[in-house]
Amino acid sequence: MRREGGELRAGYSATRTVLMDLKSSGWEVLEAQCLLKHHGYDPGLTDGSYGPRSKAAGERFQKDRHLVVDGIVGPDTWAELRR
Repeated sequence: MRREGGELRAGYSATRTVLMDLKSSGWEVLEAQCLLKHHGYDPGLTDGSYGPRSKAAGERFQKDRHLVVDGIVGPDTWAELRR
């Protein structure tokens, strides 16, 4: 984990806008999983596949950050993950 331009980065993707939900996959998912884990929310395997455990971790993160709790990683959730 490192800070770049004031944002937390895991090094897999610089996105702040990609929408992710169940069955999403790719480098953006891996980035989100690493950031969730860094913040103390276990997404299960950090494998680049957004499955039920990743979604549940996203929902817990959103609830604790007072965001809309839907488990979908979008711009508001990215902003919080990158703090």
